Amino acid sequence: MQVSLFKRLLLKMRNLRAELDHKHALASICHAAICVDLFAKESVQRGQKLLPGTAITSLFEGIRMYDDLNSV
Repeated sequence: MQVSLFKRLLLKMRNLRAELDHKHALASICHAAICVDLFAKESVQRGQKLLPGTAITSLFEGIRMYDDLNSV
């Protein structure tokens, strides 16, 4: 999965009105991103190359994401 997909999901999550929905969506997106990152790391350990645009950890480095995580 590409980082751009997760960024689009985060943008849609920010547009949710209810705070509970916002928190649930953020938790689900973070869970999926972590799973993708772990799968990618295991693939690299097995000798496969990391595909471009799949560095999921870069998703958590943005200031906006940091603010979203602190709001939970």
